[in-house]
Amino acid sequence: MEQKAIDYSGLVASICEKRLEELFPAGIPLDVSERFSRELRCMNETGHAKTLYEYYVFADAAEEALIPLMVRGLANDSILTYLLGNNMVNPLEAYYYCPSCGYYERIPDYWYGIDATVKKCPKCGQGIQGQGFSLNWRILWGTRGTRGIHFEYIAPPSFLPYARNCVEALYPDNVVVELADDEFRIVYGTDEDVIKRGFAVLPTGKNEEDYLDKKYIFPDGSSAYILDIEAENEGVIRIIFNWFKPEDLLKIMLPASSTSLSMRDILKYGYLAYRYIEFYGINSVQKKESDMVKQTKYLNQYFNRTIGYVALENIGDGTYALVSPEDKVYEYSSDDNSIRDTEMKLFDYILSRFKEADAQQ
Repeated sequence: MEQKAIDYSGLVASICEKRLEELFPAGIPLDVSERFSRELRCMNETGHAKTLYEYYVFADAAEEALIPLMVRGLANDSILTYLLGNNMVNPLEAYYYCPSCGYYERIPDYWYGIDATVKKCPKCGQGIQGQGFSLNWRILWGTRGTRGIHFEYIAPPSFLPYARNCVEALYPDNVVVELADDEFRIVYGTDEDVIKRGFAVLPTGKNEEDYLDKKYIFPDGSSAYILDIEAENEGVIRIIFNWFKPEDLLKIMLPASSTSLSMRDILKYGYLAYRYIEFYGINSVQKKESDMVKQTKYLNQYFNRTIGYVALENIGDGTYALVSPEDKVYEYSSDDNSIRDTEMKLFDYILSRFKEADAQQ
């Protein structure tokens, strides 16, 4: 008997609608329902209903196990992500909402609703707090809603067995293997920089024997498979996880509260930004197309003096910020092929750049 196809679109819509009713018990505002409907259309038109349902399965398993699970990148801009998981990032435009009477009001003067003052509901008098982080859905889905959504997860290693159970349940007819990533070797060139990055779902009818040339054995005897974006074109499904200890997450996500930050942290996290300043590492979508990788390879190819350094930032006018293996920052000028020691470690340099951004606000 042929197995009935699962309606992932219907499942996602049903879960989200239930959550909307919980968040807006006195009635769902028109702005919210319109954005929800728009993103559902984007989901269906791009064929990412199962991708979002997978996120719900992982988020639900993490919440039940009391293990933190986060998502990095543009997926946080979606109201669907917010509704499907234990996600504190509300992407809606800043607003006031009264759960008692349903009063709704946009807050035009603030990007972040939490920055607005608490006020009394003009309809029933109850105190209401601003909400929403004003994240634009077009940045994720594209102006035509055709770009699609991708998830890259961040979780402590304790979530690994739960994650594997979820993947195997989602793909019961396929072989699931651990995924390895050797992109760090682009920068550092050593086997020590091969890491485990989640799971790969092999195409139906394929097993480990078909990918022996992609198998990597770690020093502890465990193994994983180095399958890149090209493998996706051949039917492999890659589910990216970044395994971190909680203290590592705090160091990477809140650098101002730490005293050190290494280039490997940025490469692992893939992206570090504050206001208009952005530092790109290597993430699952860009891979070798990351700005950091392209700039490093370009400088190493045409300017021999930069070999051995990583191009952290293109400052402009032919000047680059370079980082040594000791995480010391230098300024390189391609005009006269000179390198100047900034006398700053990587953490200090990034913090100084963030302070410059604050000064220009």
